[in-house]
Amino acid sequence: MTNYGRDLFLYMPPTGDEASFAQCGACRLFVPPAKGEKSGHCVIHGSTLKVDADASCGLFVAWGDDGPSEAVIGANREELAKGDPKAVTPQESGFLAAKVQCHRCKHFEAKTSGCDFFAFLNKQVPSNFKVDTRVEPHACCNAWVAATRKAPKPRNWYGKKES
Repeated sequence: MTNYGRDLFLYMPPTGDEASFAQCGACRLFVPPAKGEKSGHCVIHGSTLKVDADASCGLFVAWGDDGPSEAVIGANREELAKGDPKAVTPQESGFLAAKVQCHRCKHFEAKTSGCDFFAFLNKQVPSNFKVDTRVEPHACCNAWVAATRKAPKPRNWYGKKES
């Protein structure tokens, strides 16, 4: 059987500014708000969805070493001004109007810098998962659950009862 790792959950270690990593404002697809507007937009979400810099989705693309390019942002803004249709829906991209990073996740264990969800998968389904449970506080993945909410307990993974 295949042993899946963190990549199955789009785990991304932080690059660039850790505080804004994986947030829309740090993504090369984000177009900041024009003067007089509160929200920006995203090239792949089209011209109708308003996107705040603190939002996030699973299609985050970090800027290169040179950082944000005004030329790229300008070209993206021009395309959106034409009424550019969306390429994906918020549901398809996993869009969340929330600051996602491991240290803000219900599954994050600060003492060990580990992920309880990854540990759960290793324990409950060892034939399918071999996930490195160590995570960086400013990293993120698509298994994120807000730390302020109670995380749902997975039930009956592959027919196994929880212990």
